[in-house]
Amino acid sequence: MKLLRSSLDKFAPLFEKGGKLEKMYPAYEAADTFLYTPGEVTEGPSHVRDGMDLKRMMTLVIVALIPAIFMACYNTGYQANRALTEVLAADAVESRQAYAVEAERTLDALPAGTLADLGAEDFAALSAAPLVQQPAEEIEAAAAPILAVKTEELEAAILGDGEPTAEQEAELETALAARAAVDKLVQARVLEVPHVEGWRGWVMEGLGLGPDPDSFLANFLHGLLWFLPLYLVTVVVGGTAEAIFSTIRGHEINEGFLVTSMLFPLTLPATTPLWQAALGILFGVVIGKEVFGGTGKNFLNPAMTSRAFLYFAYPAQITGDKVWNAATGTSEAAYDAYSSATTLNTMSTMPRGSSMADLIADKTHVDWWDAFLGFIEGSMGETSALAALIGAAILIGVGVGAWRIMAGCVVGLLAFDTLLWLIVGDGLAWLGIREVAGVGDPTAMYPMYNIPPWYHLVVGGFAFGAVFMATDPVSSTWTKAGHWWYGILVGVVTVLIRVVNPAYPEGIMLAVLFGNVFAPLIDHFVVQRNINRRLARAKATTARPSEDYNVPAPAHA
Repeated sequence: MKLLRSSLDKFAPLFEKGGKLEKMYPAYEAADTFLYTPGEVTEGPSHVRDGMDLKRMMTLVIVALIPAIFMACYNTGYQANRALTEVLAADAVESRQAYAVEAERTLDALPAGTLADLGAEDFAALSAAPLVQQPAEEIEAAAAPILAVKTEELEAAILGDGEPTAEQEAELETALAARAAVDKLVQARVLEVPHVEGWRGWVMEGLGLGPDPDSFLANFLHGLLWFLPLYLVTVVVGGTAEAIFSTIRGHEINEGFLVTSMLFPLTLPATTPLWQAALGILFGVVIGKEVFGGTGKNFLNPAMTSRAFLYFAYPAQITGDKVWNAATGTSEAAYDAYSSATTLNTMSTMPRGSSMADLIADKTHVDWWDAFLGFIEGSMGETSALAALIGAAILIGVGVGAWRIMAGCVVGLLAFDTLLWLIVGDGLAWLGIREVAGVGDPTAMYPMYNIPPWYHLVVGGFAFGAVFMATDPVSSTWTKAGHWWYGILVGVVTVLIRVVNPAYPEGIMLAVLFGNVFAPLIDHFVVQRNINRRLARAKATTARPSEDYNVPAPAHA
């Protein structure tokens, strides 16, 4: 460690004022302060300080994100492994049946005793019944003797050393055809074992893991292999943009980007193209933050700005019915089977008039506890309300997160959605107060009106957005009363977009950005209200009779 410290000190003059690399000082300062606590102290007038600085604050936010990152990796891998196991295995069984039919036709055309002559008596006995009905393990074991014989050995055994006769050549051709037919059945057995394709499959196979949804390690590693590329691209592209702007302006590279780079990939589906992630974070850093002067001067949340850009520029990869395809199939039918929408999007596309019971009966994976724990489809870091709740407890406990904003978001969402659920949806019917609820024809109602309010807390990205996005200290309100109004506004707008507007199934992203725009106005009204209240108090105080203070009344001329 002393060697590293001495090396940094040795090169420091090159980056300080007057050095050859003076313009690169922000990059040097970022590396130095990242590795070591700064040794400088503030000079000048006295300052009131505590133990919290920006670096510690950002570190605590990252610590609070650990549960969400963990669930992002585990659930992404679990959903992908489950899809591979269930859907691709079914597709492989269909392929095996096709192989079996083709193999049976070939075997039926062989002269009697061909298999026995090849030493495959067990397979000959097994093939007496339809092969498609036989267990794959028995087929593979019975076929082992014939597959173990090499082509050269067959030629030597059948043709001999002399000139082969036409009968011998026909026998060899028959034997080779029999072995090829049996080999196809064994290949079909391989198709029954789901496997991860591409470089992720190589890594997992190298570690002795397969797409097993019952294996914790297989699930976590598979999900990690989807999360890491998105995160690394975000860090490299966004960090480079941040460094360039800081160097040009002569500002220090702020640690706030570490949080932005962690938040942004958590808001994306696992299969978002890497170039789109790079474009999104570049837009968020440059347009959402740097053009306004950098960290502390932006009025929009950079991570949400990045996601909003992708949401409108490339909606097919962010929303719709093909966003969850964290695997590669063996056929187009299999791809369509496991490429699905997020849970919230599935709810929004149900037929009009659908109830919560219809959603559950349709097997749309909307069990409340699964959604609360995070075992549903969705953007990687947004599926688990429990992980967000743990993160909220950490942020509130260390004094970094504004609990009033979080509570305001929940109050706004529950209050407004309960109102819509009872008046427009089937809330009263669900509660048993009246037989048919709603205004007009209940079969014409948008299905989101019929979703109970407590489901909105756990599906989609509401919990994640309310805890980590809405509480951004730069783009949110800074007055305590403003925290409540800001949070309530975010919750209400989330419901408006989710329930009332059928065009966008998720609303927390736009709600947070909408709240960011109105945050200065909310603070302005709160401050003006405080000023007016204090002025009124001062006016009332000066208007009181002086006897109230037990002092003589002033003499008047």
